[in-house]
Amino acid sequence: MQPDQQENQQPGKHGNLPKVLRVLLPIGVLAIGWIVFSILLVKPEKTKVPDGKQRSIKTRVVELQVQDFPTTIRTRGVIRPHNEVTLTPQVAGRISRILPGFEDGTFFEKDDVLLELDSQDYESSVIVAQAQLARADAAHKLEQTRANQAKLNWEDLGLDEEPNDLVLRLPQLREAEAVVDSATAQLEQAKRNLDRTKVRALFNGRVRQRSVGLGQSVGPGTPLGTVFTIDFAEVRLPIAARDMKFLSLPEDPEDPSVDVELRDSL
Repeated sequence: MQPDQQENQQPGKHGNLPKVLRVLLPIGVLAIGWIVFSILLVKPEKTKVPDGKQRSIKTRVVELQVQDFPTTIRTRGVIRPHNEVTLTPQVAGRISRILPGFEDGTFFEKDDVLLELDSQDYESSVIVAQAQLARADAAHKLEQTRANQAKLNWEDLGLDEEPNDLVLRLPQLREAEAVVDSATAQLEQAKRNLDRTKVRALFNGRVRQRSVGLGQSVGPGTPLGTVFTIDFAEVRLPIAARDMKFLSLPEDPEDPSVDVELRDSL
């Protein structure tokens, strides 16, 4: 009898489990749904909006005063020589000598001889001019003697009238004096031309470029080379229009100068 009862009770325990699940499952679903619904009903917190009242700002009153202050204006420029010239001879001739100071990039001083032209023809011209002056001077002295003698002869005549210019040979004397002056001027011109066969530097400077060579024939206007001064230089500095108000450029020699600081970029 007992074994049969045990067999009947075991099937009864297995049959109660599905009933519990059928009861708990809907309850769990409802609980989860209620939780989700409660979460959705919760309103988000509103962002706090500041009130419309204006907050006072701390200030300080300062009296404006006009005062000077240093201003630096930066610009760029290129240094250029103050004076740059092209050398040309004043007389014609063949280049007989080029001095070491007349090479590209070399420095020279005022009155240094840079090159020389053949001077034989100009030396001959000086000799000829000296001879002409000597003849003119002799003729003038002779005419002066004649004029003095003419005046003595007139005085010996004992006439009360004053002698005229022809009697005193004054026109001839003036002509002789003019010939002397002309011969003197020709001699001075011949000496100047002789001196001009030596091309000299007019200032302290430097040779930028030599354009001729030894033995070349040149004449007035022929470019011999380009030289420039080294005692002064020019720097052109562009300044923007907005910076001009910070500058007080001198207009008269008495006005104060503007301080400029130059820096080499090399």
